[in-house]
Amino acid sequence: PYAEIDAFVPLERVQRLTRLVSALREPLPVRSEPSAGALAKTAPGLFDRLPWVDLKAEGTPPYALSCPSRQQEVLAGRLAEQLNLNKNEAAKRLALAHAAWAEDGAKGCRAFFVDVDLVMRSSYLLDPNQLLAKPMLEQSLSQLLTERVAWDAKPPCLRIRSSDEKLTYLKGPAGYCLEEGMGLGSELAFGGSSRELINFIYSRLFVAEAVRDLTLEARRLELTLHPGLQSLLDSYGDCLKDRMDCPWPSWSNAGQHQTVIVAVMDPRGQQILGMRCFGRCTGSSGLNPSVDQAIAPLALPVPPASIAKLFYALAFSEMPSTKATDRRELALQVKTSGQLDGQSLKRNEWWERLALCDLKSSSQAGQTIECAMARRAQTLATSLGWNQYCEKGGDDCGRVRLSGTNSEVLGYAGYFRALPPSGSAGGSGAEVLQWSSYNQIRDAGGITQIREPYFAASAAVQSVLGAGDNRVSALGLASLAGQIERMSRGMAPLNPVLVVAPSGQPQLGLPLRQSRQQQAARQVRDAMARVMIGPEPGWDGAGTGHSAFLASFQKGCKAPCPIQAKTGTVSRQDARFAGTTTFAAIVELDRLARQLSESDAPEQVAAPANSNATLKALPPVITLGVITIARKDQRSLPEGHGASRFAMQFLRDLVLGVPTDGQ
Repeated sequence: PYAEIDAFVPLERVQRLTRLVSALREPLPVRSEPSAGALAKTAPGLFDRLPWVDLKAEGTPPYALSCPSRQQEVLAGRLAEQLNLNKNEAAKRLALAHAAWAEDGAKGCRAFFVDVDLVMRSSYLLDPNQLLAKPMLEQSLSQLLTERVAWDAKPPCLRIRSSDEKLTYLKGPAGYCLEEGMGLGSELAFGGSSRELINFIYSRLFVAEAVRDLTLEARRLELTLHPGLQSLLDSYGDCLKDRMDCPWPSWSNAGQHQTVIVAVMDPRGQQILGMRCFGRCTGSSGLNPSVDQAIAPLALPVPPASIAKLFYALAFSEMPSTKATDRRELALQVKTSGQLDGQSLKRNEWWERLALCDLKSSSQAGQTIECAMARRAQTLATSLGWNQYCEKGGDDCGRVRLSGTNSEVLGYAGYFRALPPSGSAGGSGAEVLQWSSYNQIRDAGGITQIREPYFAASAAVQSVLGAGDNRVSALGLASLAGQIERMSRGMAPLNPVLVVAPSGQPQLGLPLRQSRQQQAARQVRDAMARVMIGPEPGWDGAGTGHSAFLASFQKGCKAPCPIQAKTGTVSRQDARFAGTTTFAAIVELDRLARQLSESDAPEQVAAPANSNATLKALPPVITLGVITIARKDQRSLPEGHGASRFAMQFLRDLVLGVPTDGQ
């Protein structure tokens, strides 16, 4: 019933993209003279028909589109990398490509950037080793842009389950989608961002899920969002802008953030329950100008920072030789994300040594060691849903399919590389420098003749710190926490989903075959429970999330804490992502509500158990992924860990309910 749907080819766009591709892949007419005058002589009339191209003075890039500069820089950087150009040359070629693209009168920065992004993601179109002649190029673009439509097709029905499990109609022809007793989506207290998401998702479902055979029923699909939880997230919009009409008085310092991204999931089936991105998400000043604003919470990547230590914690816990003392050491290192007692040369020395299989080593500098830890960490990351679509590289690397149906709804999970580019995830171990040798070379800023072991050690150390090219989204953070929760209960990993075709039974995944993985996940989860608690005997420092819990609930979390978490903070030396914090957590809502209801003093926060309708309708365990990016003028201020502060405030609002009379 799907194969017979008619094909629609957008001929004007095919021709426009043909001109665009041809201009992007051809050398510039002038390379030696960067002056605007020289270019004007070689391309007479070019600027007359381009109203938003500006000539600039000699010595600067010859011209630029009068579109948001951030978008131009991002696309020019990607084009430079893809075609092996310098950035100035890429910027020139981008503007010339726009001249060709706009020959038919097409206008608009966003439309142009979307087309350039499409071409660069379809990297074969620009591959210098297989340049297509114009007829073949047009044919290839026609296939790429073809849409499957039919006048007599039945579009799908998109629904959502309300807090009381009642089906609510969202999108689709009301004649056959709206059933008796079904609620209406307009009744939901969704903000504009959620409505944009619904429209975006349905536009992806409309063609892929349409049914041509009129004797068959239309596809009935469900959005996994939880209305009550999503409405709570929507209500934060004014708070993050420091507006007076914010319904949550406790959000007094929310404006210090440039961007806040949050994702909430149900680990039982890895369904996405809620998502929002506040502040600078997409567009000229956002993290990624090519990502649609509606899907931004699930698609914007940042460095994971210390969250990446969880992959090494799992790998270490799987080792059959791991002793009880080693497991306790691991738990404490997870708790404070490093060592604070001054007995180590660096706070992260233990983690770096772990990545290099050098925890017990006392060998002399300059020697190498055979190590499989980084390889195992990378393999684990891939098995837990990161590194998808990375076989051929390109912009799709790290993405994940969010639909359990025919449609292509893509988000971004994460990218984690613990091996050098030449390394593979197969085999046993790799030869790396021992930590003392690597650290000596790193501190001296020198280089070693043992190049391959040095590069292998460098890649492993970068990965355990969540630095380098490693990336994660809020979706990836929540999903990783969910995978650890699932594995700890003996269930295999599942990809996150946003759209499902109900089959009567939720998808729970197969049980794990190796009990060692389950035991490792339990140990790591127990270690994550220490992140939210205060100091304990024999170890310096409170957990990295303790101060955030204390600030939101005016008391510490009692062990075993119902929040099992890991925090990450991007280095201030990172030119782009300084001021970024990450947070991933498993939250046992019932236990948290009970603990908060036990007030130790009159001034402490207390909540009557089971008093919140939204809370009662949620699963007993949820997972959280939060990313915050501080404003540039706030990045040097010691304001605490932004992502964990946001997460705790969200949990406070979720558990205690909507404030009344300003309380």
